[in-house]
Amino acid sequence: MKKTPQSLPDDIETLKRMLLEQTQKLERKLAQKDKRIAKLERVNQQLSDKLQQLLERYNLTKYQKFSPSSETYEGEGEVLNEAEQLIEDDSVATEPDTQTTESAEKSAAKPRRPRIAPELPRVDVIHDIDDKTCACCGHALHKMGEEVSEQIEFVPAQIRVLRNVRLKYSCRQCETNGMKVDIKIADVPPAVIPKSMATPSLLAQIISSKMHYGLPLYRQEQLFNQAGIELSRQTMSRWLITCAEKLKPLLALMKAELLKAAGAVGR
Repeated sequence: MKKTPQSLPDDIETLKRMLLEQTQKLERKLAQKDKRIAKLERVNQQLSDKLQQLLERYNLTKYQKFSPSSETYEGEGEVLNEAEQLIEDDSVATEPDTQTTESAEKSAAKPRRPRIAPELPRVDVIHDIDDKTCACCGHALHKMGEEVSEQIEFVPAQIRVLRNVRLKYSCRQCETNGMKVDIKIADVPPAVIPKSMATPSLLAQIISSKMHYGLPLYRQEQLFNQAGIELSRQTMSRWLITCAEKLKPLLALMKAELLKAAGAVGR
């Protein structure tokens, strides 16, 4: 009930008591409002911190995606000590059990030789002796056999420049008589990307290095520069996009075949 001057008591002590009660109520309300304001400020600070974290994560993700060094690979943080780390992991993984036999322990400790595919070409390197006389009697030695061991030789990729020489022909008779000469020239060889220096083998190398082995274009650019070819990453990017457009019909055909096979299995 709202009090009016006519409803207030005339007693001064009563008025003082009423004024004190109203002041205490007002102070309690102000204290509650201060608590709510403090709580809202804490929530606001938490939301601001969360927003800042999200912005930093977004900027980091954007940088990792679009920066030149955005593409990562397994073991990126252990580049310098990768060999030592792999040796340690292998020693832990191949640690012999206490119940294994002595022969099993020796075979486990012996490093396994790399496996070589049998279809790889073999080149025989003959190693012969200089002195073919017997040290005991001086007679000539005869060949009794041979021992063969295999080593792996790595031949770096060879880059060749294909010079498309298109032969041109004209008529001698027409040239002698001063008539109009009909010149014929060989057709332009077909190309995946017309008027481009890219051959199918070069495009396959760029695509496989990028998509299969995770080698960024800027690193491929450095490798080509070392080989004497000035091939920018922008050019390779255009080639990749063009190849993707040309491979869309093949992708659609593969998708249709997969869906057809999936439907047959479902029935």
